[in-house]
Amino acid sequence: MFTIGSNAVVMSASYGVFNTGANLPTAINWQFLLADGMGGLPGTVVASGSSGTLGTTYIGSNYGYSIDNHFFNMPSVALSAGTYYFAVQAVSPIFSNYLAWGGVTSGAAEYYNGAWYANYQGHASISVALYDVTAVPEPSTYAMLLGGGALLGLAARRRKGV
Repeated sequence: MFTIGSNAVVMSASYGVFNTGANLPTAINWQFLLADGMGGLPGTVVASGSSGTLGTTYIGSNYGYSIDNHFFNMPSVALSAGTYYFAVQAVSPIFSNYLAWGGVTSGAAEYYNGAWYANYQGHASISVALYDVTAVPEPSTYAMLLGGGALLGLAARRRKGV
């Protein structure tokens, strides 16, 4: 959570990530939200988007994880005086990357299971993992493929016999 006293324009930001050293996040989903929700929690979305990461700075390691700071640009976001939350969601090819600052930042909030909570709740919901998917045919697809092949074979046999 942060408060600004007069109009400001935001064009870039950064976030920290605990990671295993491989498959670092390559993109970020972000939102600016007014602190107008129940109890001062995030409420109205003012701006949102997705951005690719521009660079990474290694900070150190802890508990077997590397700690890196990731930087990204965004389209210009104009904010008027007020109190805001800046929500980030790192997009990573593996699920074991976690945003580093959610638990230690004063005024942090976490969105979990459809609701906002004050501070960091310790849920693994702050990481988004992307996996490659492959189409897996249904058993009926194989049956139709075999049936179609048999019909083609029968048609070829009838044609040859004529």
